[in-house]
Amino acid sequence: MHFDLETHLYQNLMFVGISHNVCSYLSDRFHHLYYFTKNKMSAKEYKVLLDQGFRRAGFYVYRPFCLNCLECKVLRVPINTFKKSKSQKRVWNKLIDHISYKIQTPEFDLRKLSLYYKYKFYVHKDSLFDEVPEKENKEDYLNIIIKLINKNYSFNEYQLLLLEQLKNGYMSFFVDSCLEEPLTKELIILENEKIIGVGIFDLIEDYWSSVYFFYDPDYSKFSLGTFSILLEIELAKRYNANYYYIGYYIEKCNKMNYKKFFRPNEILHLNEKNFQPFIK
Repeated sequence: MHFDLETHLYQNLMFVGISHNVCSYLSDRFHHLYYFTKNKMSAKEYKVLLDQGFRRAGFYVYRPFCLNCLECKVLRVPINTFKKSKSQKRVWNKLIDHISYKIQTPEFDLRKLSLYYKYKFYVHKDSLFDEVPEKENKEDYLNIIIKLINKNYSFNEYQLLLLEQLKNGYMSFFVDSCLEEPLTKELIILENEKIIGVGIFDLIEDYWSSVYFFYDPDYSKFSLGTFSILLEIELAKRYNANYYYIGYYIEKCNKMNYKKFFRPNEILHLNEKNFQPFIK
C-alpha cells in the first residue's frame, strides 16, 4: 500500500514533525523523516503502516521522504520459506546450546544501560552521544559512560543527574511504545545468567518486526547480531508469524545491506505499493 498523508491523518495519527539532517547511512545526503504518534495504536493500524514503509521508535512511528533519494527500502523475510546459509548454520550451532533466552515486557535496569553503552562505545562510537541531551557536557557524560561500562555504580550528586538523562533516553527508545500492550516485547539473551544481548521487537498479528538489538562486544566473535536475527526468526515461527520485518535495507551502506543475506526475502520500494521477491 502506498503512503497517503491525508489517509493517515484520517486514521487519527498525530503529526509530530520532520527531522531534516545529514543521513546516518549515506553521509553525502540529507534525510527527511516524518514522525507521527498515536497512543495505544492497535496491531491492525501498525500493520498497515509497516507495509507502507514505517518503522517504530519509542512513542513514534516514522518514515523517510527524502528528496532525490529512494535508497531506503523495507526488507522482510517470509518465515516459512527461510533457510539458513552455511555460515548462518555455523553461527547458530556455535551458540544455541550455550545460551538461554527469555521474552518479557520491556523494562529498565542498570545492567542493560551499561550493556547498551558498552555496545555503543566499542561498536558504534560515532553515535555514542546521540542520546545525550546536553552535548556541551560530552566529557561529563563520557565519564558516566565509562563508569557504566566498568560497572562502577558509585556516582556523586551531579553524576546522578546526568545518569538520569541517560536513563530517560534509554527508556524513551527501548521501553516506551506507542503500541497497545502487549505488542512490544523484549528479548533477553543470557549466558549463565549474564545478559549478553537485548533485542526489542513488535509482534503485530502475523508480523514480527525487529526494532533494535545490542550486545556485549566481548562476544563479538560469536556474531551475536546474526545469531539474534536467526533466533528471532525461529521464535517468530513458533509464534505463528508469517513475516519477519528486519528494517530498512540500504544497498550502499554496509551497516544495512547485510540484511539481504537472510533469504529468501522480499523488498518494498517506498515509491511502490507492493513487496516484490528480492533475493532467493
